[in-house]
Amino acid sequence: MIYQFDSFELDPSRMSLLQNGEPVRLEPQVFRLLLLLVENRARIVPREEINSVIWDGRLVSDAALASRLRSARSAVGDNGSEQRLIKTIPNTGLRFVGEVTEKSVETGTSRAVLDWVKRYGVFAAGGVVASAVVAAGIWLGITYAENQALEAQYVHTPDAAISGYNNTRFFYVDRHDCMRLCIEQTDFVCRSFDYYNLENACDLSEETAESIGGLKTDYELPQSYDHYARIMPEE
Repeated sequence: MIYQFDSFELDPSRMSLLQNGEPVRLEPQVFRLLLLLVENRARIVPREEINSVIWDGRLVSDAALASRLRSARSAVGDNGSEQRLIKTIPNTGLRFVGEVTEKSVETGTSRAVLDWVKRYGVFAAGGVVASAVVAAGIWLGITYAENQALEAQYVHTPDAAISGYNNTRFFYVDRHDCMRLCIEQTDFVCRSFDYYNLENACDLSEETAESIGGLKTDYELPQSYDHYARIMPEE
């Protein structure tokens, strides 16, 4: 689902905010705050819920929330004086008050099917169904091959994490997206990442298990984390 308001598009699946088609750079916590407010725009989101979602329930200072809120407002052309999109409800919480429309996201499979039908001009009902099946199969085969190639570039350690040495976090992604994000990272050299299965989030890091003296493995919940060490080209 893509959320549209003013000149903006908020896409959770791509972790992106666009303004008139151009990307707006957001820190992960700022993106998650904005998404939380937009998704729950029908109600006031209390401070406790914001802490739970953005900071995993940890107690943080008012200054920390104020900083993320200021960044979120700035990203969508709002500010604390006007509050035309993000409104502060004193002693209660925050609420997104802008007008939002929702747009369905076209999946890779549906695009493949549509391209196939357009290319070969199949209009008969039976032909469309057959084309859809074939196109979907082609798309799935390509995706599987791409994912296999990505996995070959990492060493996987289950039930482990680098913990505390992460540079940045991404939310609402799968592990193959994390592999791509690590490889494509330009702000620092990404050498590994932790995948948090409980929240579909990944933490990219420039460190390795060797550089920090080993991975953390004593998690209370089994299978909550997986660690992926990137097989680095010679640096």
